[in-house]
Amino acid sequence: MASTSKIAIAATFLEGVDRGRWTLDDAFPKMVSMPSKKFSSAAAPVKPGQLLPARELIEQALIHSNNEATDGLLAVVGGPRAVNDWARRAGIQGFSLDRNIATLVRDETEYDPSLYIDPRDSTTPLAMVQLLKGLHEGRWLSASSRNFLIGTMEKCVTGKNRIKARCRPKCWWRTRPGPCSILRAMSASSPCPTAIRSRWRSMSRGRHGQGIPDRSNRPDRTRDL
Repeated sequence: MASTSKIAIAATFLEGVDRGRWTLDDAFPKMVSMPSKKFSSAAAPVKPGQLLPARELIEQALIHSNNEATDGLLAVVGGPRAVNDWARRAGIQGFSLDRNIATLVRDETEYDPSLYIDPRDSTTPLAMVQLLKGLHEGRWLSASSRNFLIGTMEKCVTGKNRIKARCRPKCWWRTRPGPCSILRAMSASSPCPTAIRSRWRSMSRGRHGQGIPDRSNRPDRTRDL
């Protein structure tokens, strides 16, 4: 999933806001990665960093793809298990977050995806579309939380040139790219009438950056649902 998981992490936190567990103005620390060797531990070591209001942590995570802000939110909600629990309650199958972002980034080259598909920190295209569609339709969050989340995604500044083909120039997008060095993924939602409502794309590049041959005879490996 790479950074696309940040959408579900933010949604899990916002569910806590709706239930009165915390507010967007409550301050929580970023979780700062500490030096460690690849694959040296089950979880990469992190330490508390700058205190920021939760709304700023979400904005940094979704607009600028800040990993420290994301891990700060993840620590507040209770870790990957809490996010998976939220996804299951939402009826989303095929979604699994297993590590914090610091660990995912540190150990991302553990397996060559052209040889082995690591089931950890992964999602099916259908699960990602279900996540985006449900959030867009306001199924699981209050109107204020839904609007804050979608509005923040609209401001995303990373991955601007991805998966906007076939859409009119004035279409707006809510995006969350996941630019890991081995696996590139992106989730996006748009109501553009000339395109499908939600699209999910991933391109596995292999350990050394070579793209895996696409035998689908399509110009990219985008799956439309």
